[in-house]
Amino acid sequence: MLIKKVFLRVTLLLLLASGVAVAADYDKGIAAYEAHDYESALKELTPLAEQGHASAQFYLGQIYMINGEIKNEIKWYTKSAEQGFVKAQYMLGQSYEGQRAFKKAFDWYLKASKKGHYDAQHSLGTFYKQGKGTVQNYQTAIKWFTKSAEQGHYLAQNDLADMYKKGEGTAQDYQAAVHWYTESAEQADPWEAGWGMYELAHMYRTGKGTVQDHKVALDLYIRAAREGYIIAANVMVGDMYEKGEGTGLDYEAAVKWYMAGAGASLDDGISYGHDDAMYRLALMYHDGLGVTQDYEAAIKWYTKAAKLAHTAAQNKLGSMHKEGIGMVRDYVRAHYWWNVSAALGNNIARENRNKIEKIMSLSQVEKAQGLARDCMAEYYFNCFE
Repeated sequence: MLIKKVFLRVTLLLLLASGVAVAADYDKGIAAYEAHDYESALKELTPLAEQGHASAQFYLGQIYMINGEIKNEIKWYTKSAEQGFVKAQYMLGQSYEGQRAFKKAFDWYLKASKKGHYDAQHSLGTFYKQGKGTVQNYQTAIKWFTKSAEQGHYLAQNDLADMYKKGEGTAQDYQAAVHWYTESAEQADPWEAGWGMYELAHMYRTGKGTVQDHKVALDLYIRAAREGYIIAANVMVGDMYEKGEGTGLDYEAAVKWYMAGAGASLDDGISYGHDDAMYRLALMYHDGLGVTQDYEAAIKWYTKAAKLAHTAAQNKLGSMHKEGIGMVRDYVRAHYWWNVSAALGNNIARENRNKIEKIMSLSQVEKAQGLARDCMAEYYFNCFE
């Protein structure tokens, strides 16, 4: 009996010692991972993962994802996920979605969602909304967006609000949309709150689901632009100053906000800004509102917007070439820009193109058509001005 007790005690001590060693190796591996020392992390975590340590398997998946080794990424996420490790289940869904294996992604998102993982619930809602990996079902999308949104997921809050605003899978409900946009706008992280602020501003500006209040809308747009880095918000602030909504009519302030949205302070050779901000800025230069009238500057910003497939800017360039405003009159380039704009669905540009064809020679039309084809083939980046 004494020998048996001693044996059990020694066995227990060995097991405890082994557990302490495993914990120490795991902690070393995680510390290395957090320090971005992935080589050391692999050294510490791989033996544990091979012994079935679910969390170590998950972190191996993370490291292989970072390294771009998709096979090993999926291998280790799968081992961890099959043990019920919810983070691995979600990430495995992400991996399969990235590989466009939507049914497999859906299955793992569903497993993680049922365990309350709010990122997985948002992804699952998106799959149901888009019909990816499953049959499209707006009602079920709302169900999973709601579960995720109630846990504070800002994207789910915005997506849920969008569905209520549009009446997708539910009766159109602007008040519910305002509620969820507000939840999103109140996120602690300003960047995460940005899109909620922007959409909530629309609701206040139009008076949908709430009392119309242009001052509140303007404040929200400004916050979305400054705190949330929503570039489109710059356009809306400029538009409100240009129209005097929620503030006094102020063309100079409008120009300032359009410039911010257009990326005017950046390298002129690179278009980082918002295409509509560029177009609005061009209009201000064209008409001399808030700035000295400057056709050259207008052409510059119309062109930047046009190369981002802004059809109204393309149509304007066609008109300027046709009339010779700020440039030598050129029917070929007028036809060319109108043709590009028409191809993107601008009916006014189509009418303009058809009219100018009547006063152009066949060779001019053919040249213009060739330029338009080349422009669209290069996705507008190498279009002529």
